Amino acid sequence: SIAAVIPLTAEIHSWLMLRNAIESATKWLIETQPPEVRAGQLSDWLRPSTAELVALLPRVLPAPAQAGLAAAGEALRRDGVPAALAERLAPIERLAELFEIDHIARALDASLAAVAETYYLVGDQVDFDWVRQSLAELPAADRWERRAVEALSEGLVYARRQLTFDVLRSAEDGTPGTHVQRREEQLGKLRTLVNDIKSARQTTLAALVVVMREIGRLAGRRSV
Repeated sequence: SIAAVIPLTAEIHSWLMLRNAIESATKWLIETQPPEVRAGQLSDWLRPSTAELVALLPRVLPAPAQAGLAAAGEALRRDGVPAALAERLAPIERLAELFEIDHIARALDASLAAVAETYYLVGDQVDFDWVRQSLAELPAADRWERRAVEALSEGLVYARRQLTFDVLRSAEDGTPGTHVQRREEQLGKLRTLVNDIKSARQTTLAALVVVMREIGRLAGRRSV
């Protein structure tokens, strides 16, 4: 067992990472997959693509995300997790994202590498990771605020999906980067808004509602 080879602190850290990853991935499955699809089918679909995407992460993740991945691995090693295991565990936090990338690739019949590159390119333009993490860490005063935060988190997933779809579809007449450049004015305004909120002492629900409204405008209607 893990307990036989690593300290208790390391074991707790590892299990917490696994729990959070499984929770977010399960939520993604419930929200996106038809109820008639069996668990065995999902496993057959997602296992090989997830392994391929994990191998692609060092190439497709933007620099800030790469730094976060390295920091997660280092934190595990400091707690006593063996280096090889820490390297395998660090990407687990992005499990739901990897499922999402596979979902988009299947819908567009596109390669995992192309979709992953575009997905992270889109996310890096306005720091989707920061918005997602801020929503996850936002305290909720009551169940209504918690439902509001959950709705915003779902909206962020749909918006990023739609933007990724748009960029990939437009790539027929250019590269994904070319399409992003065409929308630079809109993206620039959104980046300015996000950076303004980042500079505040505390990120509030109201501020994130404003960010999500602008992200929704940029993304347009849901594609899937």
